[in-house]
Amino acid sequence: MLNKYLISGFIFLTFNHASAQTFGAKQVISSSANGARSVFAVDLNGDNKPDVLSASVNDNKISWYDNLGNGGFGPQQIIGTNAGSACVFAADIDGDGDADVLNSTINSNELSWYENLGNGSFSTKQIILSTLDFAGSVYTSDLDGDGDQDVLSTSRYTNLVTWYENLGSGNFGPQQEITNNASGAMNVYTSDLDGDNDLDVLSASFNDGKIAWYENLGGGNFGPQLVISNNSLGATGIYTSDVDLDGDMDVFSASQSDNKVAWYENLGNGNFSSEKIISSNSLGAMSVYSGDFDNDGYPDVLSGSWGDHKVAWYKNLGNGSFGTEQILSTNATAVHSVYAFDLDGDNDLDVLSGSFDDFKIAWYENLNTTTSTSEVEGMSSFKAIVYPNPAIDIINIDVSDNLKFNATLYDLQGSVIISTTNQSVIDIQTLPQGVYLIEIEDLSSGQKVIEKIIKEK
Repeated sequence: MLNKYLISGFIFLTFNHASAQTFGAKQVISSSANGARSVFAVDLNGDNKPDVLSASVNDNKISWYDNLGNGGFGPQQIIGTNAGSACVFAADIDGDGDADVLNSTINSNELSWYENLGNGSFSTKQIILSTLDFAGSVYTSDLDGDGDQDVLSTSRYTNLVTWYENLGSGNFGPQQEITNNASGAMNVYTSDLDGDNDLDVLSASFNDGKIAWYENLGGGNFGPQLVISNNSLGATGIYTSDVDLDGDMDVFSASQSDNKVAWYENLGNGNFSSEKIISSNSLGAMSVYSGDFDNDGYPDVLSGSWGDHKVAWYKNLGNGSFGTEQILSTNATAVHSVYAFDLDGDNDLDVLSGSFDDFKIAWYENLNTTTSTSEVEGMSSFKAIVYPNPAIDIINIDVSDNLKFNATLYDLQGSVIISTTNQSVIDIQTLPQGVYLIEIEDLSSGQKVIEKIIKEK
């Protein structure tokens, strides 16, 4: 059993990092996404490299770009065209092991998906619903606990956040309303906010400035709207991460009208702190994301703001505080979407942006050459590196001097989930989304390293 004090406080851990974090210059993947509004990254053609997806409103396109390796991407390949293509996402909808593509639109008011047929080919459009009024966001999660990916969407002009049960074989149930009280609903996301091992729903709504959540009650049912903040004027972006490493998911927001990027501490039992401002200098903040960009074990923050054409990140300094804005670009004209993924396979998070007015999908290489290590205080001879973190399907373990080691993965209640010996790659693909602890023990000295791992879906 893992020591309870290590679970609650990590009081014996220190993080070492030897150099500052920098990003490379903007590298344009495509200049043919007119009105780029959404970007995403996932392996679409089964070559184990993350490809890039985009949705662009003015030319109605859902497109993908093949990751050729070594930082290169192929030309734009059009998956489909939908009037006012606003948001793109990818998940294994039909359970065949590859990533299908989902799209929502603001002109044709459709929510649809495209089956991945393999080798970069996709089916024709399959409509889930065609009566949404300004469907600005689409997302997927297993909401009812039956093992498949259900679909969520927003409808800005009818203030709706809704979900659609995945019935299997590519079929979906009718629209089910989570709320009709998110005025100007812009974005939807899921995360286990109350620690009961199911995925709750979050929304960001533009007109009423609300960041809100809805408890998953099980069986496809959700509780009433619980307002985290109604002070995010023109709320557009939402995301979660464990900012303070206390074992629960905190919430981030981006709000366009007050130029803010902010976070809200999860206080437990479904309660959140008041707004904590990370930046009030993101003119027309549209998008927010979180990931560990400098590999120090703390989730940092990424933002995109259309009014100043800026992509920026903010270092997590610990204790719930963030550093000053660090700019990647001020030349992403009317940037609407940012995302992060290890695009070049060097075990750090690179950044993607989609910018509306210059039609560009671009990426920014993470030039971090220092890999963070964790060590037990007072016993610095044994070091272990665990990456990537957050992780989706696997985690890698490197230990100093090729020592023999045990690795044990725990949940936050201290129960053993996985235990291995001298295994440098651990498959976590089937684990639920959430926070875990990994203990790595040197078999010769008994010294141990413990790190927190965030499992993303």
